[in-house]
Amino acid sequence: MKKYSLFLLFVLFLSGSAMTQDAVSILKKAEAFCKTIQWGSYEMDVTFKGLMSTDTTVTKYDCKYSKLESDSISPASFRVERHWEKKLSHTYIYSGEDFIYLFARDSTGNILSKELWPAEVKKAIKEADLFRPLTARSKPLFFSGEDFTDTTNLFITEKDEKIKGRDCYHIRIINKEKSNTSGFAVKQVVFDFWIIKDNYLPIQYATTIDMMNGNMPMQQYALYTLKTYSINWPDTKKKYDITDAPAYYRLKNYEPYQRKEQLVNGTTAPALSGKNIDGKKISLDDYKGKVVLIDFFYMACAPCILSFPHIKAIYRKYADSGVVVLGVNPVDKKEAQLRSFIKKYEMPYPVIFPEDDTTTKNYIIQGYPCFYLVDKKGNIAFSLPGFGQGVEVLIEENIRKLIREE
Repeated sequence: MKKYSLFLLFVLFLSGSAMTQDAVSILKKAEAFCKTIQWGSYEMDVTFKGLMSTDTTVTKYDCKYSKLESDSISPASFRVERHWEKKLSHTYIYSGEDFIYLFARDSTGNILSKELWPAEVKKAIKEADLFRPLTARSKPLFFSGEDFTDTTNLFITEKDEKIKGRDCYHIRIINKEKSNTSGFAVKQVVFDFWIIKDNYLPIQYATTIDMMNGNMPMQQYALYTLKTYSINWPDTKKKYDITDAPAYYRLKNYEPYQRKEQLVNGTTAPALSGKNIDGKKISLDDYKGKVVLIDFFYMACAPCILSFPHIKAIYRKYADSGVVVLGVNPVDKKEAQLRSFIKKYEMPYPVIFPEDDTTTKNYIIQGYPCFYLVDKKGNIAFSLPGFGQGVEVLIEENIRKLIREE
């Protein structure tokens, strides 16, 4: 009897071991389930933290979708409502031929033809932020096939959790393959999936990107959570098109933005004033008779961050020659974050925070960072939007030229 009991315990142990699933097995079953999904609807929250931010934002999406058999841009036709700060901000509709971009603030919208504007449509679809496990035709969990045996991917089964009251597997995938994005070294990318146990639907997933900017660690995080969903219900089996836009919206065909030229060299520099982080008023007029380098930036701008070491080097190199550097941030408003940001990046020169958008309009700021050099007479001497290799060399060349001028 005792031997039989031990044998039974041994069999139960083996059965339990066989029932324990590894991460890859769970992911494959979830992938197989996702591929059976053809149409449906859902409500989703997206929690996001940018590389340069310490705060998170939450955006809500309501979506109806129907997968397309073949499309060069999107896996599905859809109608997505985007809610920001508890208000409808945008509606996105994609039919497979046209993308309709609706603005709730003034009930207007643009119609973008995929045939005429494929790049613009592709970019706009990314803004719709579809819940990938439900809408993707292939690789609904980012990984499939050879990815599961790739040694650069580490698959981990974490402790089970409850999400929205459902028992879920928690699977983590760590990809340590290094690459470079906008000058940042990517240390690792982590994917987390919470998969419902009884049907293998991924109800939540997250992406975490760890980077290094020199010696400074940075992290970007996004969490996608389904609040409600329906799968393969007949009422969502359709292609969404212009008829799904509210009738009162004023629609027009898309017209590309006409980029304005930077301020012409030799023209008088527009007025520039604002307060620094301590509330002291600062004006461009305070520096008459000096060469002034103006750097327009904002906190979440990666190229801006990359430019800071070069701008600080220019500031230190030419300060004794009467050159002034002014940072201008017309975007960010939260004082605590701004103070922390300035301290973190050790900005030794004055930083101005304009009180309205007049400055950006007058200086024609169409991208960040944006640099202007003002000569000793108060005229624009050089301007350049964006930052990349060699930009600091151009700035220095023009500074040296202005210093030599009487």
